[in-house]
Amino acid sequence: MSNLVRTTINIPQDLLLELKYYALSQNTSVSRLIQETVTEKMGKKKTKDSLLHLAGKLDLKDKTPPQRSKLYTKHVQKKMGY
Repeated sequence: MSNLVRTTINIPQDLLLELKYYALSQNTSVSRLIQETVTEKMGKKKTKDSLLHLAGKLDLKDKTPPQRSKLYTKHVQKKMGY
């Protein structure tokens, strides 16, 4: 899996202990177990697949999409209050 990020979640201590034991019994990590469970719960195999599927449904009706650099400049200006 690419582009992994570190995050913090709050769960009850006893649930974390159960999660650790379960991950150990499945010969996997807590991180991997959470990734698989969340992915399964959301009904997605891979984000990349979902984005590609969505892109196929995009209909611009003969319009050209804005350039990435222009979108970024607009985003930065909005953040900076311009």
